[in-house]
Amino acid sequence: MNETRDLLERVGERFPFSDESFERLLRRRDRIQRNRRIAAATLALILTAIGIGVGIRFVALDRSVPAEPTDVRNGELAFVGDGNVHLVDPSTGQTRILVRACPDIDETCAARIGSADWSPDGTRIAYAKETEEDAGGAAGIYVLDMVSGETARLTSCSDPCWSQTELDWSPGGTRIAYTQHAGGMCTAAAGFDGRCGIFIVDVDGSAPEQLRTGFLTDPVDPSWSPDGLEIAFTARGVGAVTTPRQSAEWTVYRIGTDGSGPVPLTTMDRFLAAPAKPAWSPDGSLIAFVVTDAPSLYGQLWTMAPDGSDLTFLADLGCCAGGGGLDNDPSPEWSPDGTRIAVTLESSHLGILDRDGNEVADLGGDWWAYPSWQPVS
Repeated sequence: MNETRDLLERVGERFPFSDESFERLLRRRDRIQRNRRIAAATLALILTAIGIGVGIRFVALDRSVPAEPTDVRNGELAFVGDGNVHLVDPSTGQTRILVRACPDIDETCAARIGSADWSPDGTRIAYAKETEEDAGGAAGIYVLDMVSGETARLTSCSDPCWSQTELDWSPGGTRIAYTQHAGGMCTAAAGFDGRCGIFIVDVDGSAPEQLRTGFLTDPVDPSWSPDGLEIAFTARGVGAVTTPRQSAEWTVYRIGTDGSGPVPLTTMDRFLAAPAKPAWSPDGSLIAFVVTDAPSLYGQLWTMAPDGSDLTFLADLGCCAGGGGLDNDPSPEWSPDGTRIAVTLESSHLGILDRDGNEVADLGGDWWAYPSWQPVS
């Protein structure tokens, strides 16, 4: 401001004008500068408002994007043994009974539980109860809510239904896939005396429907893909023989829940025994499965890519871990974080292996089967 006044005074010396004119020039100068400052401040406010608006918009957009999944820790392992649902802490080996097939511990009770599976959020557990025909018609699939303690029945199983087993929750937690035996047990040990099918039911018990597998017979062992769009399973081809020694007719397939497929993933000439019990890894990169020989009850654990490539042998499971299509066979189960695999080992012990097939723990047991690992967020 002083520099401007000096300039005006020098100009006044060369071109004289009155003091009043000089003051008018100064006031005009001050007014112009004040208006410029106001304009600059207004522009700054506008830009700031625009920036805040953009920021709010970005925050809103971020909120609409699904959050990254939280870390999932490995909780307790559920398994069936002695006809009941047990829980075992993998870190300590401590076990307890969660669900009894016969609540009154009645030795004459004809009921047993054949399969159990945790929900994806780890708050519910589904289990399949089996009874004889005269056991009050209690056979079917049930869901226990671990928070409320309430149990809901989803399905019933009466003639011609023989049993419902091999439960597997969908990744979204809204449906459960299972194997249903009709007219008998369609297993190698039973000579496939029955007809198997894979069914899907909503968790409220509504809309049960059979998964259409085309020309295949005796589809069993359903396992949902992590995206919920496909199911891996085991089945026999057209004209497959029905004796235990020919159990190699079993093949692992995958099929779209929209009915597309099925696509064979294992070939009969690749294995000397039956590939079965597929289990999708949590990240969808691998499918674990067992290769078992029904006469010898000898099993192996393998993995493969979802397209059937990259076949990798992981471990020998030993004698008596199970057999192709046998009850209590070694069903692999991935840990929720994908770093471990639980599977039935020699003498029907429950074991934990790492992704390379190295044994991490032997949890013992007697006829422990169908492990299911609880996700804990």
